Amino acid sequence: MLLGACQVAEPAGAAPGGALEQWSGHQGGVTAASHRVLRDGAAWDAFWQGVGLPAPRPFQPAREQAVAVFLGERRTGGYAVRIESAAPQDGRLVVTYRESAPPRGTMVTQALTSPWALVVVPRSDLPVDVRPVAPPPPSPAKK
Repeated sequence: MLLGACQVAEPAGAAPGGALEQWSGHQGGVTAASHRVLRDGAAWDAFWQGVGLPAPRPFQPAREQAVAVFLGERRTGGYAVRIESAAPQDGRLVVTYRESAPPRGTMVTQALTSPWALVVVPRSDLPVDVRPVAPPPPSPAKK
């Protein structure tokens, strides 16, 4: 599919102030919502091959691991996923993510997409929990 060839991973980079180093894209090639923990170079390389992009940098398995979140197949473009946090909590590494959807009535690509995001975190043997962040409640209607 031509869309996969046009895909661009969007690096967030390791920004000052503790921002997470992460990338995301629209063609993860995964049909069901899922996640993967990457702890070695072979898994890192296979992930990037699976999303059809070159690895953005070398992977350092002695110091780091990565967690990939896949939203699964969506019927149109305009969907995205972003990792919000990744931190130890109660003996687990808890990774939270937020899904965004196109606003109603927005023109979007009429093609199947499979949004994904990947975050790099310090190496840990803790079990990994991946959790969605609930959207904020709607604001009350003005009278």
